[in-house]
Amino acid sequence: MSTTTIAWLDTIERPWLKMLPVRIGDIPSGLGTPDKYLLLSRDASPVLRVDAYRSSQECFTFTAAIIWCDFLVVGWGHSVYLINIDNGSLITHSLGVYFGCIYAENNQLLIASGERLWCIRRDGSLQWISEKLGFDGVVVNDVTDGTISGDGEWDPPGGWRPFRISLDDGKRVK
Repeated sequence: MSTTTIAWLDTIERPWLKMLPVRIGDIPSGLGTPDKYLLLSRDASPVLRVDAYRSSQECFTFTAAIIWCDFLVVGWGHSVYLINIDNGSLITHSLGVYFGCIYAENNQLLIASGERLWCIRRDGSLQWISEKLGFDGVVVNDVTDGTISGDGEWDPPGGWRPFRISLDDGKRVK
């Protein structure tokens, strides 16, 4: 059984320096040094290098990276990036506000932003975007029988309100 490792680093060394990166974020025209390196390895062997650049206009309160299906899924700034592990192709979904959290389901990926939930299909395409579920944070508590239950923060700090939406279409469930 292979061991997969994902690491966020400030600096890198060989053999990573020789690997062509996938670049995400606000990539400057002269490239320069990334703000973070995200490294994916299997059994201690390099697989994928991601160079992540920050934007001064975006909030970076939360960052995350997981493996889901054929993708390295990265929440960074106001976007979520799906990077195909085999070929390095990149799918970007702009969230409009800060990234919050990743919730991996079998056939769908749920992405929480500061205001909404996004549902991504196994091929990386967008299935739906919910209505506004919060003002400063959205969390998923449970996914059962096709219903997503969670809380949205409307009046920070601590002004959380529950919601229930359909996993199929993101619409409110009564």
